[in-house]
Order: sequence, then structure tokens, then C-alpha cells
Amino acid sequence: MSWKKSLTVGILALVLGLVAAVKWNPKGVQVGDYIPTSHPKLKGALAKGKPIVLTFSTVWHCNDCARQMDNLEPIKKAVGDQVTFVHIQTYFGSDDDKRAVREFGVRGEPWTYLIDSNGKVLAILH
Repeated sequence: MSWKKSLTVGILALVLGLVAAVKWNPKGVQVGDYIPTSHPKLKGALAKGKPIVLTFSTVWHCNDCARQMDNLEPIKKAVGDQVTFVHIQTYFGSDDDKRAVREFGVRGEPWTYLIDSNGKVLAILH
């Protein structure tokens, strides 16, 4: 296969992968939606009236999840108590965690939701 054909195939695969990632969550919470509040952690976070960074991951078996949590540490320090950080265990979590995973439509990990102080999803990173 020529290098041009290989490059074309590689670019096509990348584009298809990006499209799939963007459309991965067709039934779950989307940007612009208000978050479900059945999880006690989310009810408590909303009650504080601050923006929320919500992560879904299983740090002990997911390298990307562990890196994500490490990368969030300096952000937590920089914003202090101006933002509420909530972590929900993706696998082997509590019944509340499992329900939240279903409600949000989380598939795979890690997922991060940026949520305003009213509970509206501003961005989804996965």
C-alpha cells in the first residue's frame, strides 16, 4: 500500500473514531441537559450552588482514569472551593453509582461532565 493510501486510510479511521466518540452517548445526558439528581453526591453538589466537575471512572484499573484524576489535582488546587468536584465509580460502585452510570449513559471510561451551578451540562469529555 502506498504512503498516500495509508495516510488516507489513517485519516478516515481517525475521523470515524471522532464521529463515533461524539455520538457515543445517544440516550444519556447530553450538553444542554440538566443532570439527574438521584445520586446523593449530585444532590449535595447542586445544593452548594457552585459549578461541578463530575467524573465517572474506576481509577484502580484504568490507566487513563488515573491520569485524568492526577491531571485534575492542580485544577482542584487552583479553583479551591469555587468548584465542586464529584467522582462516581464506574464499575463495582454502589447502587447509587450504578444508577448514575445508567442515567448518564456512560459507556467506557473516563467521562467528565462540566456542569453549571444550576445543574446544566456545559461540556462532556470522554
